Amino acid sequence: FGLPPDVYLIDVKATSQIDPSYSVVKQVRLTVSQTFEVVVENLDMSGQTFSAGESCRTGKWEVQNRGNMDDQFSLETGGSDSIIVELRNSNGQRLSPAQTTVISPGASYNVTFCYAFAEGTSGSQTLTLTATSMNYDGSQDSPSDVGSATFDVGAQGWVNVIGPGAQTVDRVNPPTILTYEIHNRHPT
Repeated sequence: FGLPPDVYLIDVKATSQIDPSYSVVKQVRLTVSQTFEVVVENLDMSGQTFSAGESCRTGKWEVQNRGNMDDQFSLETGGSDSIIVELRNSNGQRLSPAQTTVISPGASYNVTFCYAFAEGTSGSQTLTLTATSMNYDGSQDSPSDVGSATFDVGAQGWVNVIGPGAQTVDRVNPPTILTYEIHNRHPT
């Protein structure tokens, strides 16, 4: 992404507005250094409701190399302890070690993740993915980025449905009628 690291010579031409026949050309030297940058997308999980204790679901996180050098990124998940998560490659196998393949400048790598919520989990839960450059050799911290996904787990909203309890329906005729109570729990 951007210019490869190198020294570039740029000709700059200045022309007089009063006398357009007069112009001067100067050469400017531009040194482009190696750059290492990564972007991890934020995932929009709004409008979906998740249940605790269900089996694993899968999603994809995009990790993009925004530097001007080939790079590889270590991956780390974080966030709520109530989220069980496993990172996987494009074949569905566990990523071990947790890192991308080498990514060219401007290209990206899709990290598949399998996630589930522990029994008893409810409310807003956040999962993060941090990608950190493995090829950066500078004196400061390695470039990294964090993407996040927020999940609404368990009962949401103000409507409460109360069923008749466990029942077994063992015949079709006559029809069995089940009665449910629906309560609006909104405080207004």
